[in-house]
Amino acid sequence: MISAHIIVDLAFCVGFALAFNPVRKFTKKFLAKRACGVEGPVRKSVMLAGKLDALVSGASRGDAEVDRVISEMIRETEGRCQDILEKGKREIEALLEDYIHVATGKLELRIESFIRTLRVSAVETAASAAFTLMKEELENGKVDAGEAVSASEQDGVASKKLH
Repeated sequence: MISAHIIVDLAFCVGFALAFNPVRKFTKKFLAKRACGVEGPVRKSVMLAGKLDALVSGASRGDAEVDRVISEMIRETEGRCQDILEKGKREIEALLEDYIHVATGKLELRIESFIRTLRVSAVETAASAAFTLMKEELENGKVDAGEAVSASEQDGVASKKLH
């Protein structure tokens, strides 16, 4: 007979396995949306830097100092954009790793609990079988109060009754 704990543990494991993929997909979509939200301002800053470059170069053709400053500003802006993107990616990866770590930890705990329940059930079953065998032996009168039964004889009787 399967224990109610085992059934509940199996149901939880199946439920967790079925729910893990949708949760992971939802998390990825959520984080992708946040990344897209960060990319918008970054693109705008790059576009603004480009427009600024065009305006300044049109107003002061031939001024090498202005061109150098604009190039430096563009490089700084691009560097900042790359830093923002890399930071966002690292945060997203760290968040995903945390979610996965928590999910696997919960699953490990449930599996350990399930194994403990199985072990307890096995011990209870063995104890019940031993008790039943001893009770039958006493009822049948095969074992007297002071008589010792050999181990091989006990094993033979026990294996016949268990099978």
